[in-house]
Amino acid sequence: MLLTAVEAACADAGIKTSEIDAILSFSHDATLSIQAIAANLRCQELRVGVEFPFGGGSPSMLLNVATALVRSGAASTVLCHRTILGADWVRRMTLPDEARPYYLDTVNYLRPVGWSGYLHNFAAMFSEHAARHGTSRETLGQIACQLRSNALQNPFAACREPLTLDEYLAVPPTIGPFSSLDDFTPGDVSAAVIVTASERAGARDGRRVVAEIVAAEQSHNSQPMSWFDSRVFCSTDDGPVRNAAARLFEASGLSPTNIQVAHLYDCSTFTFLYLLEEVGMCERGAASELVAEPDSFGAGGKLPANLNGGDFAGGYSHGFRHIVEAARQVMGCASNQVHGAEVALVMGAPLGPTSGCILRRMELQ
Repeated sequence: MLLTAVEAACADAGIKTSEIDAILSFSHDATLSIQAIAANLRCQELRVGVEFPFGGGSPSMLLNVATALVRSGAASTVLCHRTILGADWVRRMTLPDEARPYYLDTVNYLRPVGWSGYLHNFAAMFSEHAARHGTSRETLGQIACQLRSNALQNPFAACREPLTLDEYLAVPPTIGPFSSLDDFTPGDVSAAVIVTASERAGARDGRRVVAEIVAAEQSHNSQPMSWFDSRVFCSTDDGPVRNAAARLFEASGLSPTNIQVAHLYDCSTFTFLYLLEEVGMCERGAASELVAEPDSFGAGGKLPANLNGGDFAGGYSHGFRHIVEAARQVMGCASNQVHGAEVALVMGAPLGPTSGCILRRMELQ
């Protein structure tokens, strides 16, 4: 799967796999080591190899570092990738992680009091959000229905079954407000992107349009902690998503009103809702009203978002495919294309270390 994805990315970029001289990977990956990847790709020389241990917050961290490598001259052609086998990841989330204790280290401390998974964290956050803003299960159900609807336009989505609000509400919750219909869809996913200098992009095949990385930022917050951070973020201005988003808009000279397509981390219905507010797509407490509008997040909606069904319905990738889909949107070649889309925002997981990027359509001379 990985080699097929990389070959496709290189063909799209008009380069040979052997020209890749830097590889950026996730630590929690179901595939080959960096060295084995380089050997299989017949890389002429691997100058940089880095692993990132931050799960759903990692995708744009890879772009952040890839951009720095290219700009500094430390590398010319950077491969960023993610491969995940759905059943394998679900199994590993219940096991200790001796090699890289990121996801599961603090879980071992929280399990004795019943806090055994990421949905417990988001259930606590939902409780605060509901107390402050009256957020209901109906709102979560509307998100599930709309993301399922977007997945119907994605021929490669792991879940292409439509969902009605009545069907959603008929399934009783098991963790806080969440039922099985609020959780991501496991899938076997491999995705890859190539980062290189703009003057080199498309030079081989006459490509006229590419996705420009306008800005890429990451934040570990003012008090770096594990992803299973038990602090409440719904009422503070100091959170990793808010920090990363603020720097993205400052670095790009853009604002939330300039975003035409958003791809927001969606391992659950609530994370999508939360990110809508934290990245500035609407005010805190206003996401429920936005979600209630029919097809708000479709290609012709008020805020086109997660147009391939996201990780929620498209197949879980720790949010990496959000980058691929955002790039396709601004290049005008997505399966659920937003007409005239030129600027896209990607944001990673809500808690712990996270990252985001802004991509823009670039017409090559």
